[in-house]
Amino acid sequence: MFNPANAARTATLDPSDARTATLDLKGAGNPVGSVGRAYRLKIVGVRSSDASGAVPIVEGAGSVATLASVRESISDVFVYPSPAVLSRHDRVTFANLPRYAEIVVYTVSGTRVATVEEYDGDGGTTWDLRDEQGRLVPGGVYWYRAARLDANGEEQETKLGKFAVIR
Repeated sequence: MFNPANAARTATLDPSDARTATLDLKGAGNPVGSVGRAYRLKIVGVRSSDASGAVPIVEGAGSVATLASVRESISDVFVYPSPAVLSRHDRVTFANLPRYAEIVVYTVSGTRVATVEEYDGDGGTTWDLRDEQGRLVPGGVYWYRAARLDANGEEQETKLGKFAVIR
């Protein structure tokens, strides 16, 4: 069971090591990876091999794994949802971020709208679609400048991108 809700398409045991299983999560629903959230995978209904007594994995320590990741580069950053429809979405997520990143959002005319940061190591951060004065932004196209920072806050790499907001 995943939290937030998601599903694995397939689970395959490694033929050379029966202690290892691979889960295929591609196209399984919500994105998993460097997306600004940690997924908790709770193991339920699994037993050891018949040869070892078919012992069930009990709930508690050892039955939950956390999946989260960060990127080394800023080159694959993306925004979702895009377009963000204000009647359905109250935020956007900047995903595929390195451990330390800063994102500055601009209007197409170059006016700075907001700044958000990634510093907790889950590979993403959200923006509440509000400007620096707390006002909900109007619909339109927005540019962002994403910067990978080192541990001292110094820029190491940047990328420009865009996304849309629909009122």
